Amino acid sequence: MALFLSLILWASSFPAMKVSLKGYSPFELAALRFLIASLTLACVALWFKVRWPRKQDLPLILALAFVGVACFHVILNYGQLRATAGAAAFVINVAPVFTGFIACWFLGETITWRGWVGVALSLFGVWLIAYAEGGMFVMGIGALILLAAALCWSLFFVLQKPLLRFYAPLEVICYAVWVGTLFLSVLLPKAFSALQTAPWSATLSAIYLGLFPTALAYVSWSSVLAHMPASRASVYTNLVPLLSTAIAFVWIHETPNLWFVVGGTAVLSGVTVATRQPPANSVRQHVLLQPAGSSLQSSCSAAQSLLSSVLRQGRRDNSAKKLRL
Repeated sequence: MALFLSLILWASSFPAMKVSLKGYSPFELAALRFLIASLTLACVALWFKVRWPRKQDLPLILALAFVGVACFHVILNYGQLRATAGAAAFVINVAPVFTGFIACWFLGETITWRGWVGVALSLFGVWLIAYAEGGMFVMGIGALILLAAALCWSLFFVLQKPLLRFYAPLEVICYAVWVGTLFLSVLLPKAFSALQTAPWSATLSAIYLGLFPTALAYVSWSSVLAHMPASRASVYTNLVPLLSTAIAFVWIHETPNLWFVVGGTAVLSGVTVATRQPPANSVRQHVLLQPAGSSLQSSCSAAQSLLSSVLRQGRRDNSAKKLRL
């Protein structure tokens, strides 16, 4: 139940942002959303006894909050002004690709040929879906903005990994949201001013974003991780973009076409290729690696487990080759 709740809430965030942006600017929406989320998580923190962060971790928490909360959500909001909710949900999925390249460049990770096939197929599906929703080239600046948001999200995964070695997932999200809200607080006067003229639907949607996809969903996800391995739970987050498209169809009447269906099928096929278990007698062994910050998966993480598993498989391949030598 908690797993289904988290997925639905994250998926609903994309159409909710589209509704909120009818009354608020991208900056105002981000500030209002995270003010509400911060207040909600403050109550949650008292209940779950969230610890104060260590002083030596403050610089990393500041960077995490700035990149993964302030920058990511403002840029994502801007991208959604020029793209549909369904297109945004899938374009953001290139974040694991950025994460993979960062790992290759700075951590010496290896991506196997099967992993590249899976990544290519998944990204081709993302392109088809974006094309179906208006076309990557037609979206133009909107697509570039969403790609910039995806880069911020990939950096968020990288930066939070050291923190998750000491803190619980819920603690990390609390720190990120609280500090991110401080960065956005300079925009709150404009957000409060916009309250007077914004449509009630936009305001209710902004409140919904702060209470549910931003706060409640992560509390629910922490409960999921307490009863299920993170590697297994992260696989289900691949459903978030598809659920988001379905919710957008019902809520804001965004209708997917045949290209969208084909693209979604390609994305799921790519994930299957990259994460399929090899034969038991094979030298290569596939291990699902817990994504960095699996408790912080967002509605835009359909391919996160894909890259994580590919990178781990590459390390196993190298180890096997050394043993044979």
